[in-house]
This record gives sequence, C-alpha cells and structure tokens, in this order.
Amino acid sequence: MILFSVYSSSQWTLIGETIHRLLSAGGRAGVACNGSPSTALVIREQVTALGLPFFDQEDLASRALVRPLSGLERQRLSVGPWPPSDAELSYRRVFAEQNRAARHIIEESRARLLVVCEDGPGGNTALISAAKHDGLPVVITPFGIGESRDYDNFLEDKHQEGNLNLLLDGPATDRVRASAPHWIRETPYGEVTLFPADAVLARIVENLDIPSPWVVHGGLADCLICESRAMRRHYEREGVPPEKLVDGGSVYCDVIHDALRSHPKYKSALHTSRTITPGRISILVALPPSYHSNRGRFSEFSDYPPLCQAVFDLLGRLPNADITVSLHPNAPPDQKTAVRQAAAACSDEW
Repeated sequence: MILFSVYSSSQWTLIGETIHRLLSAGGRAGVACNGSPSTALVIREQVTALGLPFFDQEDLASRALVRPLSGLERQRLSVGPWPPSDAELSYRRVFAEQNRAARHIIEESRARLLVVCEDGPGGNTALISAAKHDGLPVVITPFGIGESRDYDNFLEDKHQEGNLNLLLDGPATDRVRASAPHWIRETPYGEVTLFPADAVLARIVENLDIPSPWVVHGGLADCLICESRAMRRHYEREGVPPEKLVDGGSVYCDVIHDALRSHPKYKSALHTSRTITPGRISILVALPPSYHSNRGRFSEFSDYPPLCQAVFDLLGRLPNADITVSLHPNAPPDQKTAVRQAAAACSDEW
C-alpha cells in the first residue's frame, strides 16, 4: 500500500486526484492527515467514501498532551545530551508524541511507500522520519513552487511583528551553535533560527533534524518528482541534491491532457491557437487567499474585498469574454464570500 501524507485542502486536491488514478490502476492507498481538525474532517469524509484507511495524525499526537506531565514522563523526556529547560522539555514532549503517532500510522497502514508534498521544515517530519526508520522509501510529489527567498519574506514579516527567533546569548544558543549550526541563518537583523532555539534543540534530541532547514525540500526524502525540466533546474538552484531529482511529470498535466482529449474542439483549439468558441474568449481567474494581514503594506488596496472588486470590475469591461473564477481551497469563508460577491461566476472545481 502507498501511504499519502496531506496537510491542507489544497494538497488534498492534488493527492486525491493521484489516489483516484492509482485506484483505477489497481493500486492500494491510505491517507495520513496532519492538518487542522476542520481540514482532517473534510478529508476524512472523502477518504472513507473511497473505502480507504484514514489516519488523523494530529489527533493521535495530541491525545497524551491533554494530561499533565507526570514525573516519570518528565524523567524520560529529560534524557539526552544536555538537561533541557522547561521550554525545551515542552517541545520534546510535543515532538515525542508526534513520533509516537507517526510510528503507529506506519505500523497500522503496513505501507510500502510514503508520498509527501513537502520535505523540509514545513513538511511532515515525524512521519518521514518514522518511514525512513522502517526502511520505507519516501517520495515527494511537490505542491506549489516554494523557494528559499520565501524565507526572506517570512523573516521580514517576523521582524515587522517583532517575533524573530534571534539567537541571544545563553545556554540554548550555545547548544544550537554546537549541535545545530545548519539551523542558523545570518540576516540584516542578526543571526536567527526558523523556530525558537529550544524547539530546534528538541528536534535534534527527538530525531527530527533535517539536513537543510533553509531549503523547502531539504529533508530526508529519497527522491523528488520533477514536474518539468524547468522545475528540475529550479530544484537544483534551491540546493536539492541532483541525485534526489527524478523526472516524472505532474498529475496536473495528466488532468489537462485528459481534458483536451475529451472533445475534438478542445484539441482543435490547442493545435490551431484559436478560441474554443469562435468570437469569444474564456478567462480563468485563480486568486490566492488574502495576504493583507502580513503583506498588506505592499498592496495599493486596503483590504481583500476592494482588491477582488477592482480585478472583476476590470475583467467585466472586456468584450466577448467569459470569466470563471476558481476559489482557492485554503481561503477562509469570509474571503470566499468576498470573491463570490465581486465575481460573476465562481467554481469549486479545479
């Protein structure tokens, strides 16, 4: 069986399509979700409707955390190369439960392969680590186009908020420098880590370290499926080892290919560079969720609704155009409402 790891509704769009194609080819699949309870609920319904096993990883990991920390547990978690601070101990406990949940999922699923959408600091490190421990190959089918400069924007936002994880003098900083220097990044604001120093140290102790924390796919996966030659070059620039890169295309392209084959007029439009319907042009608008909360200072619009309204007012003035709007699956309800109120035709299809 192939086990798929999913974090968000957007990832499920890709993974769900992949699973449908796998099942039609006679394969077997299961899904582990480490997203929010609301995300897990939505994905669980769709997975169980397919008759597939579903594992709520966050629920499994959080069950023990509601209990007060016992003396025996404190003693067990304190074992390591250095005595933990209270903050590091708390992180160790969280990571230990994530590892326990991940091992349970790998055991119960009897998977032979793990497929993830991301392998780095934002990935499902516990499940990847558990899979690697049991000798399971781990494959990345990338979702989105992440790059290291995204971290620059992230750090700039954290600086604006006053929430940077600056390395300050103290025992935790000394230990990070000695045991996890690859987690340190030099910035105009000083040396920083992605997570608090205590969290970085807890990851090291709980075997959740990754080789390149400042690379989107800088973790322990065995291979990354490149969608195209251009994306292979992108991953190489990002610092992913060339030996991990495998040319495999993308399920997105499979879907487009099938759509083009579904009607002769679609194929004709593609090969002649003409519109499908003579005299009319179709425009698909795929808006991202709002980033006004942390990137609004770079926008000429005060908020998301006026931005949406301006976009669709402009499109509405185009002659002979049919406008379809794709709602981003990760957009919260108020943002979807803003798009629906401004747009003529919205679609939940992808």
